[in-house]
Formats: sequence, structure tokens, C-alpha cells
Amino acid sequence: MKPIVTEITNDTLWPAKGTEAHVAVLPITRSSNMVSSCWKMTWRERFHAVLTGRVWFDCEGRTHPPIRLRVNRARIIVTKPRNVRKCTP
Repeated sequence: MKPIVTEITNDTLWPAKGTEAHVAVLPITRSSNMVSSCWKMTWRERFHAVLTGRVWFDCEGRTHPPIRLRVNRARIIVTKPRNVRKCTP
């Protein structure tokens, strides 16, 4: 899967210094109470997800932040989109 820029993307998370080789740039949407990112599956990933019904989430470190995985966009209220450059993670 690859993170993608959407019509409501308004910010970008950049890799920490020294991690650029293995951490991708992440386009995100920030609202007053949520940060969201959108990911696009390849055809192979879509097929695998249909067969298994599973999606895995990996997070570097020793803990796991609260997250929610979805197949549709959350109801996010964005005040004003920022100027976000397209990025190729």
C-alpha cells in the first residue's frame, strides 16, 4: 500500500532525521481532533484482502498509538486545506 494525497489532505509528516531510508513521507489530513491518512492498495493487495479479510498495521517502536482502520473516509471537518506538495513515498 502507498499513502496518497486526497482532496482534503492538508499537511505532511516527514521522516525523522536519519530514518529517511526506511520511513516514507506521509500525506495527512489534520482536523481539530483527528489525524487521518489515505492508502491505496495495489491489485494484488486488494485480491489478498478480499481472500483473507485482513489488513496489518505496523508501527515502529515499543508501543502502539490508538488507531482506527477503515475502508471509507471518516467524517473529517477541515477548516482550510494547506498547500501540500505531492510526494512520492
